[in-house]
Amino acid sequence: MTKIRQPTTTSLVLEALRATQEFMSIDMLRRMTERYNVGDVQAALHHLRKYHAVDVVVEKDGTGWWFATGYDSRRYAQQAIVPDIHRQRHSRKAKAK
Repeated sequence: MTKIRQPTTTSLVLEALRATQEFMSIDMLRRMTERYNVGDVQAALHHLRKYHAVDVVVEKDGTGWWFATGYDSRRYAQQAIVPDIHRQRHSRKAKAK
């Protein structure tokens, strides 16, 4: 059985920022990467910022504009993952004595 690999949110976000070479907000990145969970995109951005791959400029109104720096200090960048299969857990039933 061959497993289907999907690109990670982190790789999609970094690719989108490098491709446009412009400032982008989180909503713009969500639409461009087709990731609908804001938390996934925010987590990817903060991870990339930790390793200096992206940076942010925050305006007075609180809007953050993200951009690629061209530098990446990560040792390993995972490009694709196999999604988890959610298995239904069975509860333990008490044995009758």
